[in-house]
Amino acid sequence: ENAAPRLSDLKLSLDEALGAFEQSIEQFVRMLKLGCVHGDYSTFNLLWWEGKVYVIDLPQTVEIQQNPAWLALLERDIQTLCTSFIRLGVRKEPLEILKRVRYEASL
Repeated sequence: ENAAPRLSDLKLSLDEALGAFEQSIEQFVRMLKLGCVHGDYSTFNLLWWEGKVYVIDLPQTVEIQQNPAWLALLERDIQTLCTSFIRLGVRKEPLEILKRVRYEASL
């Protein structure tokens, strides 16, 4: 049986990497809408299987209502995600992505 590889361990085409980034943002927004911030969101905690991104390492996730530092974690997660995708050829401006996810999650 093969395990799904981490995005951090892969070499993807630029189109695949851009698609993976978009899926990662979609997953991130879904978690925010549920009231959660991951806390360590990067290609190390994203699996790639059959063209889809899967989020792992959820035990460290924090609930926005329960953690006053959630916004700092959110900002750090976006910075880390953008930085970790550079190796895959995807360069995105963290502040723009932060604005986008906050808008899409209605925060």
